[in-house]
Amino acid sequence: MSAYPDGVDFSTFWNKDGTADLDPNFTPIEGALSVVERFARRLIARLGDYDNPDVGVDVDSYSNEMMAQGRLQYLSTKIREQALQEEGISECLIQGIQNTDGRVNLPCTLTLADKSTWDMVFTLGPDTIPRITLLSPNNF
Repeated sequence: MSAYPDGVDFSTFWNKDGTADLDPNFTPIEGALSVVERFARRLIARLGDYDNPDVGVDVDSYSNEMMAQGRLQYLSTKIREQALQEEGISECLIQGIQNTDGRVNLPCTLTLADKSTWDMVFTLGPDTIPRITLLSPNNF
């Protein structure tokens, strides 16, 4: 049995600036990258966007909010819940950090089904559409 769901996906996070947009070349992705991108799409989706009332966080709705530590923890918990619902992800460690300029950085480490780990950073701020940086897997 494979560690990841069958099927091929198309990249939504191919831009270097971290904004979500469908790859105009329709370059197929699969395996770990497909799992990580599906998770990232959950975070920019509003609750219920995918015909499932349990899918979505809408991180963009938090982009201009000055968040107290409790609010950052709440958002981090919502993000972790979405990660654990995604097939192929076994753990998610995330901590919200608010900078003095009002920008929120959410560093996230995903542990995938094959035990590899991926680092991601979500950046929310007054001058960003949520920027999601998919970093290379930690084990390469």
